[in-house]
Amino acid sequence: MNGLEMLRRVRREYPQLRVVMFSTLNERGAAITLEALILGATTTWPRPRTKGRSTAPSPIFGKRYPEDQPVLPYARAQHGGSQALISTRGAASAGSLTACFLWVRLCLRSCALRAELKTDPMERRTIITEILPENYRFLQKHVHSQVGIVLEDNKHYLFESRLAPIVKQHGLGSINDLCALLRAKRDVDLDHQVVEAMTTNETYFYRDPAQYEAIRTVLLPKLKQERRDRRNLRFWSAASSSGQEAYTLAMLLLENGFKDWNIQILGTDFSEKVVERARCGIYQQIEVDRGLPAALLVKYFNRSGLDWQLSEPVRKMVRFDTIDLRKSMRTLGPFDLVFCRNVMIYFDNDTKRNVVKEIHSTLFRGGWLLLGGAETTFSIEERFDRETVGNVTVYVAR
Repeated sequence: MNGLEMLRRVRREYPQLRVVMFSTLNERGAAITLEALILGATTTWPRPRTKGRSTAPSPIFGKRYPEDQPVLPYARAQHGGSQALISTRGAASAGSLTACFLWVRLCLRSCALRAELKTDPMERRTIITEILPENYRFLQKHVHSQVGIVLEDNKHYLFESRLAPIVKQHGLGSINDLCALLRAKRDVDLDHQVVEAMTTNETYFYRDPAQYEAIRTVLLPKLKQERRDRRNLRFWSAASSSGQEAYTLAMLLLENGFKDWNIQILGTDFSEKVVERARCGIYQQIEVDRGLPAALLVKYFNRSGLDWQLSEPVRKMVRFDTIDLRKSMRTLGPFDLVFCRNVMIYFDNDTKRNVVKEIHSTLFRGGWLLLGGAETTFSIEERFDRETVGNVTVYVAR
């Protein structure tokens, strides 16, 4: 049982017990911490992994503790022995500067949420009641019918943490009340809000760099030779989220001699919220620190307050729109390259097969399809040739 599942059980069985959540000082630890606070943890305590004797600040309390002192006894001394102690370890490596920034940002965000609600964390537990089995099945079916995402039977903590803000926003008492509201009336905005909350929008610049290297060294030289007369190229980021994937491709093209070409890059996502953010091309410091080479930050971004905005020439290369990948896509193409990474892992088998078929219909013959490393390729061999370019698997349209 992981820390979040334990927290959910403790809050259900012992609602008056104060809980301290321990998380490693890295990116996954930060995400777990935020979900723990939403689920009702009273406080959190960071556990950075660094070498030698050092100290690290707690973003919640502004205190410092010695690195070589055991964390749990120290926390007991700080918070008193009457509190439960739940420890969870993040999966990523030792806390980098990027991870630290993310940890601090998420913790501060959780503190702002508390201040906005003007309630003690113990009071907020009223909106995180256990989801009744029939309502859990209803939510599973609702999300699947809207976007095709399959959520397994062990995702209670995910529903609880992501739907809690919606419950509070609408003045409801529990997620069960939210389910009743969804059943009682056809509210398109509420439906969309629930579904968007349950979608995952993880992305960053130059994700899976070996794929971009394959594009740079193999696909782009080939296209430059074949299209030297027409000088036009079209690309599609099919699950673009907040836009880093599509903008990475734009910068890659500019860096490799395509500045004077007619370049069209389409970025699509189901979520209107992230699409609108992608159009703005504004990213926080933590986001540009993650994967983006410093030289490209200086070359293609401008300061926008505390954040960074992509320059207008780069933004003009990309057009963003909303899309449901389960629908027909034949009118979108043809494209020379399609990214469809880390999205089909959430679909059932029939949906995966249909998406692969529709993507094939949007590609030029010989066009590339790039999937995420964990994607399964149902029926893909019927329409694509599988090739290896360096360490990358590429699917070439027949």
